[in-house]
Amino acid sequence: MVALFIFNLLLTHLLVKKKIYPLDPGQEMRHHANEALKSRLALIFVLAFFVTFFAQALVNDQLDSSSFSPGTSFADSESFKAFMEKEEAADLYDGQFSSNVEYYDEQGRPIPEEEALREYFYDRDGQLFGSYIARNQTVALFQLGSDQDPFLIRLHTVQDLAHGHRILDLINIGFGLVYLVVAVVLLAVYYKKRQPGPVRN
Repeated sequence: MVALFIFNLLLTHLLVKKKIYPLDPGQEMRHHANEALKSRLALIFVLAFFVTFFAQALVNDQLDSSSFSPGTSFADSESFKAFMEKEEAADLYDGQFSSNVEYYDEQGRPIPEEEALREYFYDRDGQLFGSYIARNQTVALFQLGSDQDPFLIRLHTVQDLAHGHRILDLINIGFGLVYLVVAVVLLAVYYKKRQPGPVRN
């Protein structure tokens, strides 16, 4: 719609300039007035487009799905460890945990389940903070510590991130609607303020 508006602006200007589309004095005055209005509105649209585009890019660069998910907080490592070691399958997996799984090390030697599933996590300074047996498959990510509370552990499940991703999608749809609304408003302004006449602008 906006592309057609700009194309019409350029085409009409070219036809009049090349004398392919001759105008009488009255028509020429209306034509120049309407072309000036088109140019101003097109410039406003371009500026609004870039402002909205950079705002959208900034939102998507600085925020992610976890930004829109409260997640689950743990004030101590023991409660966090208990959650991580709870046997729970993600919704993506439809079934039960198998008790007949065998684990092997890099050399192909059998190892116990606890050794195979053990994970370690570290504080903000890179110091070992603790370990756990990773049995909870619903966990997508966790963040350890903050400046206000270095011992706070915030965890996000697969469902949490899916919810946050839906919110982020809605925000991007909102930006898309901003582009459309700006275009419609500017077109409405043009058709309201243009000087009518026999020449199509």
